[in-house]
Amino acid sequence: MTEPTTANLFDYLTWFRGEVFEEVRRAVALYGEELGGELARYYGSAMREFDRDPVHRLRRYARTRERFMAERLAVRASARVLDCGCGSGSEDLLFALLGAEVVGIDLKQQRLHLAAARRDRWSREVGRELRIDFRHENLFDLSFDGEFDYVWVKEAISHIHPLPEFYAWAHRALRPGGELVVTDPNAERPRTRAQVEALREGPLIKTFPHPHTGEPIPYADERILTIPELTAGMREAGFRIGEAVGFVPGQSSTPLWLWRFLVQPLNHCLPLARRFGNEFCVAGIKP
Repeated sequence: MTEPTTANLFDYLTWFRGEVFEEVRRAVALYGEELGGELARYYGSAMREFDRDPVHRLRRYARTRERFMAERLAVRASARVLDCGCGSGSEDLLFALLGAEVVGIDLKQQRLHLAAARRDRWSREVGRELRIDFRHENLFDLSFDGEFDYVWVKEAISHIHPLPEFYAWAHRALRPGGELVVTDPNAERPRTRAQVEALREGPLIKTFPHPHTGEPIPYADERILTIPELTAGMREAGFRIGEAVGFVPGQSSTPLWLWRFLVQPLNHCLPLARRFGNEFCVAGIKP
Protein backbone atom coordinates (compact mmCIF):
# COMPACT_ATOMS: atom_id res chain seq x y z
CA MET A 1 0.00 0.00 0.00
CA THR A 2 1.71 3.16 -1.24
CA GLU A 3 0.14 6.26 0.28
CA PRO A 4 0.06 9.28 -2.05
CA THR A 5 0.54 12.84 -0.88
CA THR A 6 -2.45 14.97 0.10
CA ALA A 7 -1.52 17.72 -2.36
CA ASN A 8 -4.61 16.78 -4.39
CA LEU A 9 -7.39 15.74 -2.03
CA PHE A 10 -9.50 14.33 -4.84
CA ASP A 11 -6.72 11.91 -5.79
CA TYR A 12 -6.08 11.09 -2.14
CA LEU A 13 -9.72 10.32 -1.41
CA THR A 14 -9.99 8.23 -4.56
CA TRP A 15 -6.91 6.25 -3.51
CA PHE A 16 -8.26 5.71 -0.01
CA ARG A 17 -11.68 4.53 -1.16
CA GLY A 18 -10.14 2.20 -3.69
CA GLU A 19 -7.96 0.67 -0.97
CA VAL A 20 -11.02 0.18 1.25
CA PHE A 21 -12.82 -1.74 -1.49
CA GLU A 22 -9.73 -3.88 -2.07
CA GLU A 23 -9.65 -4.53 1.68
CA VAL A 24 -13.33 -5.55 1.63
CA ARG A 25 -12.67 -7.90 -1.29
CA ARG A 26 -9.98 -9.67 0.79
CA ALA A 27 -11.70 -9.20 4.16
CA VAL A 28 -11.83 -12.84 5.28
CA ALA A 29 -8.24 -13.49 4.22
CA LEU A 30 -7.07 -10.38 6.08
CA TYR A 31 -9.13 -10.60 9.28
CA GLY A 32 -10.54 -14.11 9.52
CA GLU A 33 -14.05 -15.48 9.19
CA GLU A 34 -15.61 -13.55 12.07
CA LEU A 35 -14.20 -10.04 11.67
CA GLY A 36 -13.66 -10.32 7.92
CA GLY A 37 -17.20 -11.54 7.48
CA GLU A 38 -18.45 -8.54 9.45
CA LEU A 39 -16.56 -6.16 7.15
CA ALA A 40 -17.81 -7.92 4.01
CA ARG A 41 -21.41 -7.73 5.22
CA TYR A 42 -21.08 -4.08 6.27
CA TYR A 43 -19.90 -3.10 2.78
CA GLY A 44 -21.90 -5.67 0.81
CA SER A 45 -24.20 -3.34 -1.12
CA ALA A 46 -21.49 -0.68 -1.56
CA MET A 47 -19.15 -3.36 -2.93
CA ARG A 48 -21.71 -4.48 -5.48
CA GLU A 49 -22.28 -0.88 -6.58
CA PHE A 50 -18.52 -0.34 -6.86
CA ASP A 51 -18.11 -3.44 -9.02
CA ARG A 52 -20.87 -2.22 -11.35
CA ASP A 53 -19.37 1.26 -11.82
CA PRO A 54 -16.12 1.96 -9.93
CA VAL A 55 -15.56 5.39 -11.49
CA HIS A 56 -19.00 6.56 -10.39
CA ARG A 57 -18.53 5.35 -6.80
CA LEU A 58 -15.01 6.78 -6.41
CA ARG A 59 -15.97 10.16 -7.84
CA ARG A 60 -18.94 10.44 -5.51
CA TYR A 61 -16.81 9.61 -2.48
CA ALA A 62 -14.16 12.18 -3.39
CA ARG A 63 -16.71 14.97 -3.99
CA THR A 64 -19.24 14.69 -1.19
CA ARG A 65 -19.27 13.94 2.54
CA GLU A 66 -15.73 12.77 3.19
CA ARG A 67 -14.34 15.64 1.12
CA PHE A 68 -16.33 18.06 3.32
CA MET A 69 -14.37 16.84 6.35
CA ALA A 70 -11.07 16.10 4.60
CA GLU A 71 -10.78 19.71 3.44
CA ARG A 72 -10.90 20.81 7.07
CA LEU A 73 -8.30 18.31 8.28
CA ALA A 74 -5.93 19.01 5.42
CA VAL A 75 -5.41 22.59 6.64
CA ARG A 76 -5.53 21.93 10.40
CA ALA A 77 -2.46 20.01 11.50
CA SER A 78 -2.89 17.47 14.32
CA ALA A 79 -6.60 18.14 14.82
CA ARG A 80 -8.45 16.08 17.40
CA VAL A 81 -11.62 14.41 16.11
CA LEU A 82 -14.36 12.70 18.10
CA ASP A 83 -16.36 10.25 15.97
CA CYS A 84 -19.79 9.47 17.43
CA GLY A 85 -20.99 6.14 16.05
CA CYS A 86 -17.72 5.09 14.40
CA GLY A 87 -18.86 1.63 13.27
CA SER A 88 -16.09 -0.29 11.53
CA GLY A 89 -13.80 2.75 11.56
CA SER A 90 -13.39 3.71 7.90
CA GLU A 91 -13.69 7.46 8.41
CA ASP A 92 -11.39 7.25 11.44
CA LEU A 93 -8.74 5.62 9.25
CA LEU A 94 -9.06 8.44 6.73
CA PHE A 95 -8.91 11.17 9.38
CA ALA A 96 -5.84 9.61 11.01
CA LEU A 97 -4.13 9.25 7.64
CA LEU A 98 -4.72 12.99 7.18
CA GLY A 99 -2.87 13.63 10.45
CA ALA A 100 -5.69 13.79 12.99
CA GLU A 101 -5.83 12.15 16.41
CA VAL A 102 -9.18 10.35 16.60
CA VAL A 103 -11.42 8.97 19.33
CA GLY A 104 -14.12 6.65 17.95
CA ILE A 105 -17.15 5.70 20.06
CA ASP A 106 -19.69 3.00 19.29
CA LEU A 107 -22.21 0.80 21.11
CA LYS A 108 -21.44 -2.32 19.03
CA GLN A 109 -18.40 -4.15 20.34
CA GLN A 110 -17.96 -6.49 17.36
CA ARG A 111 -17.54 -3.57 15.01
CA LEU A 112 -15.00 -1.98 17.35
CA HIS A 113 -12.93 -5.19 17.37
CA LEU A 114 -12.97 -5.01 13.57
CA ALA A 115 -12.11 -1.29 13.60
CA ALA A 116 -9.10 -1.90 15.86
CA ALA A 117 -7.85 -4.74 13.62
CA ARG A 118 -8.18 -2.47 10.61
CA ARG A 119 -6.30 0.36 12.38
CA ASP A 120 -3.41 -1.96 13.19
CA ARG A 121 -3.23 -3.37 9.65
CA TRP A 122 -3.41 0.05 7.99
CA SER A 123 -0.69 1.34 10.32
CA ARG A 124 1.60 -1.50 9.24
CA GLU A 125 0.79 -0.98 5.57
CA VAL A 126 1.45 2.77 5.49
CA GLY A 127 4.46 2.49 7.83
CA ARG A 128 3.29 4.88 10.55
CA GLU A 129 1.08 4.71 13.61
CA LEU A 130 -2.48 5.85 13.06
CA ARG A 131 -3.60 7.60 16.24
CA ILE A 132 -7.08 6.18 16.80
CA ASP A 133 -8.58 5.25 20.16
CA PHE A 134 -11.70 3.09 19.82
CA ARG A 135 -14.03 3.00 22.82
CA HIS A 136 -17.01 0.75 23.54
CA GLU A 137 -19.12 3.31 25.37
CA ASN A 138 -22.43 5.07 25.66
CA LEU A 139 -21.33 8.57 24.68
CA PHE A 140 -23.50 10.19 27.37
CA ASP A 141 -21.38 8.43 30.01
CA LEU A 142 -18.29 10.26 28.78
CA SER A 143 -17.40 13.78 29.84
CA PHE A 144 -15.20 15.87 27.57
CA ASP A 145 -14.48 19.53 28.20
CA GLY A 146 -13.04 21.54 25.32
CA GLU A 147 -10.87 18.67 24.05
CA PHE A 148 -11.75 18.34 20.36
CA ASP A 149 -11.54 20.39 17.18
CA TYR A 150 -14.28 18.38 15.47
CA VAL A 151 -17.14 16.15 16.51
CA TRP A 152 -18.04 14.01 13.48
CA VAL A 153 -21.45 12.32 13.22
CA LYS A 154 -22.00 10.29 10.06
CA GLU A 155 -25.37 8.57 9.75
CA ALA A 156 -25.60 8.39 13.55
CA ILE A 157 -27.65 11.48 14.39
CA SER A 158 -30.65 9.37 13.36
CA HIS A 159 -29.87 7.01 16.27
CA ILE A 160 -28.70 9.31 19.08
CA HIS A 161 -31.38 10.17 21.63
CA PRO A 162 -32.24 12.60 23.13
CA LEU A 163 -30.94 15.13 20.63
CA PRO A 164 -30.98 18.30 22.78
CA GLU A 165 -28.80 16.52 25.32
CA PHE A 166 -26.45 15.40 22.56
CA TYR A 167 -26.05 18.88 21.07
CA ALA A 168 -25.17 20.23 24.55
CA TRP A 169 -22.76 17.32 25.08
CA ALA A 170 -21.00 17.98 21.78
CA HIS A 171 -20.80 21.70 22.53
CA ARG A 172 -18.96 20.95 25.80
CA ALA A 173 -16.61 18.50 24.06
CA LEU A 174 -15.43 21.08 21.51
CA ARG A 175 -12.80 23.76 21.84
CA PRO A 176 -13.81 27.33 20.98
CA GLY A 177 -13.94 27.50 17.20
CA GLY A 178 -14.45 23.75 16.97
CA GLU A 179 -17.14 22.27 14.73
CA LEU A 180 -19.91 19.73 15.12
CA VAL A 181 -20.08 18.17 11.64
CA VAL A 182 -23.21 16.13 10.91
CA THR A 183 -23.89 14.22 7.71
CA ASP A 184 -27.02 12.19 7.13
CA PRO A 185 -29.70 11.36 4.56
CA ASN A 186 -31.86 14.36 3.74
CA ALA A 187 -35.36 13.95 5.22
CA GLU A 188 -36.67 16.87 3.18
CA ARG A 189 -36.43 14.80 -0.01
CA PRO A 190 -39.54 12.60 -0.01
CA ARG A 191 -37.93 9.63 -1.74
CA THR A 192 -34.98 9.61 0.66
CA ARG A 193 -37.27 9.84 3.70
CA ALA A 194 -39.37 6.93 2.44
CA GLN A 195 -36.31 4.77 1.73
CA VAL A 196 -34.80 5.34 5.18
CA GLU A 197 -38.02 5.00 7.12
CA ALA A 198 -38.72 1.69 5.36
CA LEU A 199 -35.69 0.32 7.23
CA ARG A 200 -37.22 1.09 10.62
CA GLU A 201 -38.31 -1.87 12.71
CA GLY A 202 -40.81 -1.15 15.44
CA PRO A 203 -41.15 2.18 17.27
CA LEU A 204 -39.17 5.30 16.45
CA ILE A 205 -37.57 5.39 19.91
CA LYS A 206 -36.53 2.06 21.36
CA THR A 207 -33.72 0.84 23.60
CA PHE A 208 -30.26 -0.69 23.21
CA PRO A 209 -28.26 -2.57 25.89
CA HIS A 210 -25.78 -0.38 27.75
CA PRO A 211 -22.26 -1.53 26.74
CA HIS A 212 -21.21 -2.24 30.34
CA THR A 213 -24.33 -2.80 32.45
CA GLY A 214 -26.72 -4.23 29.87
CA GLU A 215 -29.41 -1.86 31.11
CA PRO A 216 -31.64 -0.41 28.37
CA ILE A 217 -30.67 3.03 27.09
CA PRO A 218 -32.67 5.16 24.60
CA TYR A 219 -31.92 4.58 20.93
CA ALA A 220 -33.64 6.14 17.92
CA ASP A 221 -34.35 4.03 14.85
CA GLU A 222 -33.82 5.86 11.56
CA ARG A 223 -35.11 9.21 12.84
CA ILE A 224 -33.73 11.31 10.01
CA LEU A 225 -33.83 15.11 10.05
CA THR A 226 -34.21 17.99 7.67
CA ILE A 227 -31.50 20.65 7.54
CA PRO A 228 -33.77 23.22 9.27
CA GLU A 229 -34.55 20.75 12.07
CA LEU A 230 -30.86 20.02 12.58
CA THR A 231 -29.71 23.64 12.49
CA ALA A 232 -32.47 24.73 14.87
CA GLY A 233 -31.29 22.19 17.43
CA MET A 234 -27.67 23.24 17.01
CA ARG A 235 -28.50 26.91 17.46
CA GLU A 236 -30.47 26.21 20.61
CA ALA A 237 -27.39 24.52 22.07
CA GLY A 238 -25.24 27.59 21.34
CA PHE A 239 -23.74 26.73 17.95
CA ARG A 240 -23.38 29.18 15.09
CA ILE A 241 -24.15 27.52 11.77
CA GLY A 242 -21.18 27.54 9.42
CA GLU A 243 -21.08 25.65 6.13
CA ALA A 244 -24.22 23.74 5.14
CA VAL A 245 -24.56 21.79 1.89
CA GLY A 246 -26.89 19.30 0.29
CA PHE A 247 -25.56 17.06 -2.44
CA VAL A 248 -27.65 17.55 -5.58
CA PRO A 249 -27.58 15.07 -8.50
CA GLY A 250 -24.47 15.26 -10.66
CA GLN A 251 -21.75 14.65 -8.06
CA SER A 252 -20.25 11.68 -9.89
CA SER A 253 -21.47 12.02 -13.47
CA THR A 254 -19.89 15.36 -14.38
CA PRO A 255 -16.25 16.13 -15.25
CA LEU A 256 -14.27 17.66 -12.40
CA TRP A 257 -14.12 21.13 -13.96
CA LEU A 258 -17.90 21.18 -14.37
CA TRP A 259 -18.40 19.86 -10.86
CA ARG A 260 -16.23 22.68 -9.45
CA PHE A 261 -17.94 25.48 -11.41
CA LEU A 262 -21.53 24.29 -11.43
CA VAL A 263 -22.43 21.34 -9.19
CA GLN A 264 -20.47 22.36 -6.10
CA PRO A 265 -22.02 25.87 -5.99
CA LEU A 266 -25.46 24.30 -6.39
CA ASN A 267 -24.74 22.16 -3.31
CA HIS A 268 -24.57 25.41 -1.32
CA CYS A 269 -27.84 26.72 -2.76
CA LEU A 270 -29.91 25.38 0.13
CA PRO A 271 -33.42 25.93 -1.28
CA LEU A 272 -32.40 23.74 -4.23
CA ALA A 273 -30.19 21.33 -2.29
CA ARG A 274 -32.83 20.72 0.38
CA ARG A 275 -35.34 19.81 -2.31
CA PHE A 276 -33.19 17.57 -4.49
CA GLY A 277 -30.17 16.54 -2.41
CA ASN A 278 -30.04 12.96 -1.16
CA GLU A 279 -27.60 13.73 1.69
CA PHE A 280 -26.32 16.77 3.54
CA CYS A 281 -23.40 18.01 5.61
CA VAL A 282 -23.83 20.74 8.22
CA ALA A 283 -21.11 22.29 10.39
CA GLY A 284 -22.09 24.00 13.64
CA ILE A 285 -19.34 26.18 15.13
CA LYS A 286 -18.78 26.64 18.85
CA PRO A 287 -18.14 30.39 19.38
